[in-house]
Amino acid sequence: MVDRRRSQRLAFSELQRARIRTVHEAVIERLDGDSAEVTTTHSVARGERLVLQFTNLTGEVISNFAHVVSCTPIACDDGTQWRLTLSLAPVDVEPQRAQ
Repeated sequence: MVDRRRSQRLAFSELQRARIRTVHEAVIERLDGDSAEVTTTHSVARGERLVLQFTNLTGEVISNFAHVVSCTPIACDDGTQWRLTLSLAPVDVEPQRAQ
């Protein structure tokens, strides 16, 4: 079947909003009320919005919206890691837009 082309399955007439979900492992260094500090292998931009999800001591999965306050590189033996300072809000509260 040489030169066989597939037809386009979906076409948008204008730009559409989309959401991409990626999962990155992180170590929670500090969790204090409405702020957290985590270490990860992925850098992010200041002002970016994330969801921080973890399991507490009773096995309950906790989800918070997170707004990146800062992202600082950390040198380590196996490359660069990033320390993120996050401002947190519960998932039932819509986070404020970054400025």
